[in-house]
Amino acid sequence: PPVIRVYPESQAREPGVTASLRCHAEGIPSPQLSWLKNGIDIKTKLSKQLTLQANGSEVHISNVHFEDTGAYTCIAKNEAGVDEDISSLFVEDSARKTLVEVERHVYHDSRHCL
Repeated sequence: PPVIRVYPESQAREPGVTASLRCHAEGIPSPQLSWLKNGIDIKTKLSKQLTLQANGSEVHISNVHFEDTGAYTCIAKNEAGVDEDISSLFVEDSARKTLVEVERHVYHDSRHCL
């Protein structure tokens, strides 16, 4: 049966930048991939801004907007079964600031643990 993994599991992006989600799938026979955003097939939403690449294993969202925030589910199916995994995208003004603060806290906390 298929075995998949999406990456990144979660990401924060600021409006206007590009976000990419990737799905690595293995299985015999080779699984067919599909993507859902918040439970809805994204094929109906494909556009210049939202594209599928690499035989459907990658989703690229250019010029992200707040409404692109959501849970993106990759589904792999073949005759032997189904597997799925979720990548979360958060579009927020403070994405860079939040990531820097998280890194500072992790470094600061880990220094105290040593």
